[in-house]
Amino acid sequence: MLEVLSNYIKSGAKPIEDHKIGAEYELISITKDLTPVSFTEKPSIMCVLKSLQSRYKLESGEVINDKLFSLKAKVGSITIEPGCQIELSATPRKTLNELQEDLNKYLTALKDIGNNCNISFLASPTNPYLHPEQIPLLPKERYQIMNRLFESTGTHGKYMMRASTSIQVCIDYTDPTDLMKKYVLSLYLSPFAKALFSSSPFIAGKKTPYLSLRSHIWNNVDPDRQGLPPQLMKKDLSLDEYCQYILDLKPMFISENGTYKALNKGGFLGSYPEFENQEDAFNKLFLHMSQTFIETRINQYLEFRSTDSQLPQFQMCVPAFYKGLFSSSSIMDQAYEIIKDFSIDDIQQLMLDIPTTAIHTPVKSVKVIDYLKDLLHLSHKGLKETSSTNEEKFLEPIMQLVLEDSYCPSDYILRAYKKDYNEDLLSMFDFFSI
Repeated sequence: MLEVLSNYIKSGAKPIEDHKIGAEYELISITKDLTPVSFTEKPSIMCVLKSLQSRYKLESGEVINDKLFSLKAKVGSITIEPGCQIELSATPRKTLNELQEDLNKYLTALKDIGNNCNISFLASPTNPYLHPEQIPLLPKERYQIMNRLFESTGTHGKYMMRASTSIQVCIDYTDPTDLMKKYVLSLYLSPFAKALFSSSPFIAGKKTPYLSLRSHIWNNVDPDRQGLPPQLMKKDLSLDEYCQYILDLKPMFISENGTYKALNKGGFLGSYPEFENQEDAFNKLFLHMSQTFIETRINQYLEFRSTDSQLPQFQMCVPAFYKGLFSSSSIMDQAYEIIKDFSIDDIQQLMLDIPTTAIHTPVKSVKVIDYLKDLLHLSHKGLKETSSTNEEKFLEPIMQLVLEDSYCPSDYILRAYKKDYNEDLLSMFDFFSI
């Protein structure tokens, strides 16, 4: 099975001229009177899905027991997350301009449909108004299993499932060497990306001690499946070593006779003593691969999972930041040079410190912002060198915030909270809305 998984990943390699970038945008769903959205009871997220499907003639995605859980559109797949958050997994595109066009079409349609269904969507990484205990869990078998498991593995599983959102970015690779170079670099960049895009100071109607509460939540979900496993942070990590890590991972659940069965022991092969055929083996392997929450995952692309979701003006900054830094081998070498003095232990400690102080975190006699300034300039350089469509413009909102104001998005949000809204979080509803 190790060879099967390794060969599957290798077969995803593409020549650089065919590389694309994708993103996953999650949003909080809530009513204007600050009540939670349920799956089927009004106001329901089902109303949103069916209205989108009807108006735009969209194809059904996942259907369970005659209930619609996702849609397929030209701009990407639209799915519902455990706390009725809504996610666009954008269709990978050659340019950030195309990605932005798709995102704008989606947000415009979603806002319009949401108004008709009495539902608003907040570009906030944590729910500013509701506690996770108030939010119903989506009626999917696998989510029920995860919910029960997380009660025993950490303190914030309910927060993660019901009240958090992110922006994830996907990029391609040319060969296994390029893949593993990008993979390891992305792990070392994880706390810096978290700091740069820290955007979650609120939850359940209250200001918290954190600039990235979402990052704090993820630090306290399931240590066996989350974060930055030290064994994957070796500079000479091989693809086979990554694949073996995935196969050794304890599954949260397995697929058995068309249903899910809770399981938290053994590895992949020990959990499935036999497979019906090759297709069955692949389906179960893909299900298993989805059960790790490390900061970067490998499929037939790399998936960066570190960043908070963002206010609309910063949403395109996230894919721009990653695309610039991974635009060429030379730019990646320069990124490694910027963070070359950080050990595995240093990065692990940053993961613990970043949620509270973000870009202002002291490190190595300076602050994280000093490294981020260099990384932002480097990303901008990478975009400018490799794009003929002025893609560096997508990075400029976050560059201006950091370079001119020494702010991360949470600082921007908190300034507005204090100066523009007189510390009245309720009056910021439209501020967070798409």
